[in-house]
Amino acid sequence: MKIPPYFCFIKKISMIERERKFKLKYLPEGLTPIHIKQAYLMFDKKKQFRVRIIDDREAYVAYKVKIDRTTKSEYEYEIPIQDANHLYQSTDIKLEKTRYRTTFEGNKVDIDVYPDGKTSAEIEYEIDLINIPDYCGEEITGNKDWSNLNIAKKNSITNGKSSRRGKTTTKFPLGKESKRV
Repeated sequence: MKIPPYFCFIKKISMIERERKFKLKYLPEGLTPIHIKQAYLMFDKKKQFRVRIIDDREAYVAYKVKIDRTTKSEYEYEIPIQDANHLYQSTDIKLEKTRYRTTFEGNKVDIDVYPDGKTSAEIEYEIDLINIPDYCGEEITGNKDWSNLNIAKKNSITNGKSSRRGKTTTKFPLGKESKRV
């Protein structure tokens, strides 16, 4: 049996991911915005399968399994953008956000700004965090109201969509890089 070329993924990432999440006090200056659209294709209490489209130029599918409050195993594969767009349109459980990437004490930091005004900083680490950046506020690690999946579910309900009806779209404003939140 011949395997279609789209099964020959360009990039594969598999890892154990340790991260903590915080409300954002302010957005640091000088960061470049990245537009992200993501949709949840399947999920349950501890597992999720999603598609993510970055700046309408690259796309990934990811399978995540929750191990504990701060740790997940993640398997992520780059896929063709046209396949990602098709998957994205196949569900109403989706969200859009602007992401800013930076580092703090050698740890990767993803800052997310959502259209509803929610902002968060997620710090991925290998060795336990002792210090956190001054732009981080209250810790929200494990808080279900701040999970991307629950934000996407809430978007689906807010927009009056069910999983069997048309598309859910969200207006997505890009803010100033140095805007206080």
